[in-house]
Amino acid sequence: MTSWNWPVNRKDIIVKPYDLASLENNMIVVEILDAAIRSAKSGKAIFF
Repeated sequence: MTSWNWPVNRKDIIVKPYDLASLENNMIVVEILDAAIRSAKSGKAIFF
């Protein structure tokens, strides 16, 4: 575990929804990056 995950898992740090390090925010980033990869491969815009 990284130094950030340990206190979060122990509930010493509460990550609010849509904070930069939140799961929700990271899921959105993954969707955007996935769409960018698919767009680059197909040469077309990808809407999600």
